[in-house]
Amino acid sequence: QANVSPPDRYRWLAPNGHVIAADDREVWFRHIKRFCDDNGIALAENWKAIAEDALCRVLPPGHCTYADGKQPGVFVDIRMTEDDWRRGMDVLESVVAQHVKSLFDAEATPLVDQSTAETRARICASCPANVMIRGCSACMGMANWIVKIRGNAKTESDGVLAQCGVCHCSNKAQVWVKAETLAKGVTPEMLEKFKSLPWCWKGKELSALLSTENP
Repeated sequence: QANVSPPDRYRWLAPNGHVIAADDREVWFRHIKRFCDDNGIALAENWKAIAEDALCRVLPPGHCTYADGKQPGVFVDIRMTEDDWRRGMDVLESVVAQHVKSLFDAEATPLVDQSTAETRARICASCPANVMIRGCSACMGMANWIVKIRGNAKTESDGVLAQCGVCHCSNKAQVWVKAETLAKGVTPEMLEKFKSLPWCWKGKELSALLSTENP
């Protein structure tokens, strides 16, 4: 709805994690264009449609309707639930267990290499589902353990990574974790939401993993 400002305003995340926000749609477009011009960021010919689509994918139902009458498939819910906490703990326990195994077998590490983590982090940094979630104790627990396991390793995007609005995981932590382990905290509903975000590395990796397990 072009004349109604959506919840938390019109928002667009630049590739470097910078947030462009405005209450008016046309002002929002002008700010995006100016920012990209000033920072040497190339825009696609249909960049306005791309920006709107990315925003629509994380707005509550009723705020966007596509030309075919369908609603976007993702709603970013920043409320933690008991199920979220349990899933987070399942992943954390698996990470710790795999780390213990890796002390005797390096190939058993639960973490990906630096290059993979950097690629994942850049995607999360510019994703509209990269949001702050209050009371995310499971996120903090997982993040703290990943810090201990990975040592001083960081990604260049760490400063702008928050939590994932789909799975409620800490992005700063999960970009380091292998897909096989992350799968323990993902429900079929979450996977469908990940798939509706075509840029999402987690959705792509989990889909590939499942297709291998169930050919």
